[in-house]
Amino acid sequence: MYSGWKKSLYITGIAETLIITGFSLVIPFLPYYIQELGITDFKQVAFWSGLLGTATGFMLIVSTPLWGILADKFGRKIMLVRAMSAACIILFLMGIAKNVQQLFVLRLLQGIFTGTVTSSIALASSISPRRNAGHSMGVIQTSVFIGTSVGPFLGGITVDFWGYRNSFFLSAFLGSAIGFLWFNT
Repeated sequence: MYSGWKKSLYITGIAETLIITGFSLVIPFLPYYIQELGITDFKQVAFWSGLLGTATGFMLIVSTPLWGILADKFGRKIMLVRAMSAACIILFLMGIAKNVQQLFVLRLLQGIFTGTVTSSIALASSISPRRNAGHSMGVIQTSVFIGTSVGPFLGGITVDFWGYRNSFFLSAFLGSAIGFLWFNT
């Protein structure tokens, strides 16, 4: 059987796959969702698509160092749980957004409060023996790549069956499934 660090690493990898799948599930149809929220001029749709795409990344640049400091102080696992919990809540709220401005604020909050990749890498590096650091980083990166590969495909399917809003709810559900992984380990 796996030693303790390997079990934690693989659970972290599965969790990261699910949350990144959830994040990337909604990205392909974001311009259409913007239209559903009332923006019909194509130039404005393009503007808001670019703004929404940039907002999260920009806020991650600003907030990630703070979360790193807090991870050093309070623990890496709690920061990862915080990031993934925030992701679930924010993805759910995106599904009930009433207008593009609310969606923009939620994308900003997503950048401020999530940062799951960095948190997963920090946790994996802290629990793995030094000689297994490369393997651990590979597991986390593979998880991210699986999520970014599978998410858009699932997004296309879910939109066909359930619509734009419900796809956000599915994303939030994928993230909440992560909680069950950690509570049962």
